[in-house]
Amino acid sequence: MVATRNITDLNVLVTPDVDDIMLIVEKLSATSTEAKQITWGNVQEALQDIVASQLTDSATVDFTYDDVNGTLTAAVLNNTSTQKSIFTDGTTSSTRQEAIFIDGPGVNVVVADQILNDRASITINNTGVVNAATASVSGNAFTFLNSVNTDNDGTKSINFKALKLGSSILSASSTDGGNSLTLDIDASQININNLDSSNPLAVNLGGTGATAANIARNNLGAAKSGANSDISSLSGLSTALSIGQGGTGDSTASGALANLQGLSSAVGVGSSGEQVVFQSSTLVSGSYRAEFKGIKPTGQNYITVATDGSDIALGANPNNLFDGISGVRNANGARITNAGAPVNSGDLVTKAYLDAQTTGLDIKESVRAATTGNIAGSYSNGAQTLTANSNGAAVIDGETLNLNDRVLVFQQSTGTQNGIYSLTTIGDASTPFVLTRSDDFNQSSEIGAGSFTYVEAGTVNSGKSFVQTVRNPIIDTTALTFSVFGESAIGNNSISNAKLQQVSEATIKGRSPSSGTGNVSDLSADQVIAVLNSASSATINAARVTQLTANQLVSSLNNATNALDAGTY
Repeated sequence: MVATRNITDLNVLVTPDVDDIMLIVEKLSATSTEAKQITWGNVQEALQDIVASQLTDSATVDFTYDDVNGTLTAAVLNNTSTQKSIFTDGTTSSTRQEAIFIDGPGVNVVVADQILNDRASITINNTGVVNAATASVSGNAFTFLNSVNTDNDGTKSINFKALKLGSSILSASSTDGGNSLTLDIDASQININNLDSSNPLAVNLGGTGATAANIARNNLGAAKSGANSDISSLSGLSTALSIGQGGTGDSTASGALANLQGLSSAVGVGSSGEQVVFQSSTLVSGSYRAEFKGIKPTGQNYITVATDGSDIALGANPNNLFDGISGVRNANGARITNAGAPVNSGDLVTKAYLDAQTTGLDIKESVRAATTGNIAGSYSNGAQTLTANSNGAAVIDGETLNLNDRVLVFQQSTGTQNGIYSLTTIGDASTPFVLTRSDDFNQSSEIGAGSFTYVEAGTVNSGKSFVQTVRNPIIDTTALTFSVFGESAIGNNSISNAKLQQVSEATIKGRSPSSGTGNVSDLSADQVIAVLNSASSATINAARVTQLTANQLVSSLNNATNALDAGTY
């Protein structure tokens, strides 16, 4: 038994056993109370009765009492309306007591109730096409069905044969907005020679009505071609047979000849020179022909004759032409260029050869400009090109070069790059200029000592000529040196007294005052004095200074002294 406690001490009560006694004191009035005694088991039973009285659904819920353990269990009865299921299609779920199966395309669902087995039977039927077969017909039939295949999921697919045209005679096209396939015959693809020859097409149908040529001609009223062996004669013709019919198209010889484009004769119409017509018309072996003269070279072979397609090509044999020259001939001021170097004593010589012999120089064609310093660029031995390091046009010694202008490059830091070049790429804002060794200065045999060239333009080098001074150089291997050979312009401070023309004694060269600009001349003494007097200060009187004797000098000094004393000087 637990100790007697006030009801206010409920917080310290422990869970009672079934046999424990609970004492409840009820205050009846201000002056009296009544105590009642009840066990915990009685309380449990009373509570169970209260709960049981609240649960009235005995058809679907089963209640079980356990007095020993003091428990009340409620369970839903099987096959009652309170049971529900969850239905899902994988995306959407529904919790309902009943599921409705709805037919869909190609699917029919049948539900049956099996009471004895306490279950529902659901049958799903496929109402779509599950198989295909070819209908049986009499005669030769063609089936479009190729096969019926069963897929992995149990469904079936039908494979049809493709419609393929056997030749170009047949054509197929999609018609009626793609709802039909139209087959037709392309008559242009039918070769009449492929038709059945055992049944020839009648004449009234456009045929010959025969399988033999002679019968066909008889049916058509036609003559045999070729030798015309079955035509003995022609008579009653009112119109000449055309050329296409084997005739001439005219009843006269001249008209027939014109229609047939026949040649009656050949005539030379030239008013001078040799005629090429040999015979205008001659009968040879039963036919007429025109005969022409042949064309052949003379015995000296000054000209050549050859056939060039449909032409006769006439040429000149230059060696034979020169061989035939004799006597004095006037060249009419013409120049012979590109001649070779002389070999024999009687050979003509070129100007370059003559200049070289008289000057000891190998004369090269002049250049437009010459460099004034190193050209920053890259050199290619194989291509013999000097390409600038930066983009832009080529400007050498103040000259903006044009394509193929020649340039003397003689101040490269790498001396093997020196030489005579031609501008092969002008250069612009996006392209560097390129210099290529000139054709007359790109081999070792052309760059030897004495190679000479003249500079036509430029701020510094215009009028100068240069000569290469290194003996036996090798192109792109030997550093080349060019020295100034001469110059037409006289440089500043470049003429010494020894180079001036000699003059007579007591002579001064110049221009007298008020004579304007012109060539210098020998000045007289008076002109020299006039030049001196033209100075702005410290002038000399224009009077002539003469030589005085001693007496004249004394007298002049006395006169000067007297003037000074008198204050008149």
